[in-house]
Amino acid sequence: MLVQTYCPDHAVIRHLVDGRYERFLEQELEIRRQAGLVPFSRAALLRLVGVSASATATAATTLAERIAPQVLSAGWVMVGPAPAPITRVAGRSRWQLLLHGPSGSPLPLPPEAELRQGLPKGVGLAIDPDPLEL
Repeated sequence: MLVQTYCPDHAVIRHLVDGRYERFLEQELEIRRQAGLVPFSRAALLRLVGVSASATATAATTLAERIAPQVLSAGWVMVGPAPAPITRVAGRSRWQLLLHGPSGSPLPLPPEAELRQGLPKGVGLAIDPDPLEL
């Protein structure tokens, strides 16, 4: 196998080269446990999509400001808003909010219809509880 990387000192690459995959998993799980990340917590991804990059970014910021008090009071953490890892798909801009909270707790979000009420025309919202991909 040939692996090309800009980060040869990254833990994943080091463990792959050394053949210590299990050790990497142990270390990664411990890091995640200490940080309270999945799978030791819950997550929710809110992705906003729109034709206009500026309208989508503004909508993401507005939504984040609107839900922040409820999210924080429930003991959850909000990351973002930020551009999605793939910022444009099919000519549409993508922004997202990532929520992390205690394992087993309900999502600290108002009803979906209420979330969508403040969005400008042309900006859509997808809510992915416990996402498999970001």
